[in-house]
Amino acid sequence: MSEISKMNATEKMEGATLPLLEVKNLCVEFAEKKIRAIEDVCIKIFPGEFIALVGESGCGKTLTASAIMNVLPQNARISKGEILFSQNEQNSKSENSFAKNILELDEKSRREISGKNISMIFQDPSAALDPLCTCGRQIEESAIVHGMPKKAACDQAKKIMAKTGLCDIERIYKSFPHELSGGQKQRVLIAAALINSPRLLIADEPTSALDATLQKEILQTILNLNKELKTSLLLITHDFSIVKKICARVYVMYAGRIIESGSTEEVLQNPLHPYTEALLRAIPNSAKKGEKLFTVPGSVPSPAERKKNQCNFFSRCPNAKAECAKQNPKPNFFGEHFVECNFAYDKNH
Repeated sequence: MSEISKMNATEKMEGATLPLLEVKNLCVEFAEKKIRAIEDVCIKIFPGEFIALVGESGCGKTLTASAIMNVLPQNARISKGEILFSQNEQNSKSENSFAKNILELDEKSRREISGKNISMIFQDPSAALDPLCTCGRQIEESAIVHGMPKKAACDQAKKIMAKTGLCDIERIYKSFPHELSGGQKQRVLIAAALINSPRLLIADEPTSALDATLQKEILQTILNLNKELKTSLLLITHDFSIVKKICARVYVMYAGRIIESGSTEEVLQNPLHPYTEALLRAIPNSAKKGEKLFTVPGSVPSPAERKKNQCNFFSRCPNAKAECAKQNPKPNFFGEHFVECNFAYDKNH
């Protein structure tokens, strides 16, 4: 496990005992056909902790983040579950500690949390930024909405821009998105997300649209700022090689469900679900030089294609048995290591 991961895991155990955010049995469905896209998702994030949500495109990662941020598509709704956010800044277990279900709040109260206490970096900076608004205005907008005076917001925007590694601040502040490079636009998004020093940052594939060199720079920028601001991180990705370097714990998502979770070290060294094993096999490394890269056969079933009383991974699973086509996979717990599979067993015992 990386030094960052070790640090965050230790802080969680020795410091705070209450989760900063806890998603409990979250279900999201597309309203017109009542088709569930997210099914009983449970996630915990502790203060200062870096965790990952991993899976292929179409697994429901971004939809889960959108539900937390209250920015679901118009045709989607939360049909079940709770999203609990800690109201105690210190997150210590005391008489005054409590978590509020943000789904029960009115729209104004939810906006107080989303954008101020919870922020999100979206995957595509070109799509996320308003082409008709200057970058400076977009960075400072969230601070102004949450009560910061215009002059203070301007000063804060320029300060956070510098911390993201942007140069020529005055020019970029007055520029429109189309006048910037891809890396500059991503740094503008980071600045906009962190201007209010949120307690939780959700980063949705923040480097997928960038080249390899910029990916490393942007990711390091996010990590440095999160550490400085003591912000927790939920990293959405399909890349286990990134998760291995920076995250203390990982949740593996497939077809709208969490199918495996645990410490990053445990999941990487002892994957219990065939899907997790397949994702790990697909990671390129120097030992595989010259070999054909492994890919998981088939594709993630859409919500409409998923069958009741059948494992969603059945058609792609190399270990599938007849029972997998007739019953939902059962949850198994091996200590803190969770897996949803009828035939999972702890290979270490």
